[in-house]
Amino acid sequence: QMPPGISGFVVAAIFAASMSTLSSSLNSLASSSVNDFYRPYLETGTADAQSLKVSRLFTFGWGVILMGIAMWARNWGELLQAALTITGATMGCVLGVFLLGLRNNQLSQRRTLTAMVAGLVAMTVVHLNGHIAWTWYVLIGTGVTCAVGFKSSSSKL
Repeated sequence: QMPPGISGFVVAAIFAASMSTLSSSLNSLASSSVNDFYRPYLETGTADAQSLKVSRLFTFGWGVILMGIAMWARNWGELLQAALTITGATMGCVLGVFLLGLRNNQLSQRRTLTAMVAGLVAMTVVHLNGHIAWTWYVLIGTGVTCAVGFKSSSSKL
């Protein structure tokens, strides 16, 4: 119901906002992939130009992966509920690792990752079971991660 000029500006603004969000997400994924995986493990003293080419390949790869996830997720139902379900399932484990670090800073990286993986597995089982609402996911994920972390800190691994 808007005039033609105004509706064009609104559509352009929507595209600009979505492109800026997408480009920053792809850039951060490619940057962390290059700096955390490529440079420490695979780079053998190559120049920055080579790292730039690899970064562009990572950007393309992450774009393909995100498009695949978008195609897979289009049947998940309401967007807000799907986003909050994913966030709740993963943030509980992240909060659990944070609390483990506050409580016991001597916990090794291996034990912390074991606790986080246990929390993610538990959250996958809880979600696939389908009997618990997503609003409880953060509490359950935090509890499982902390329980496994505290148990592993008291035992010999």
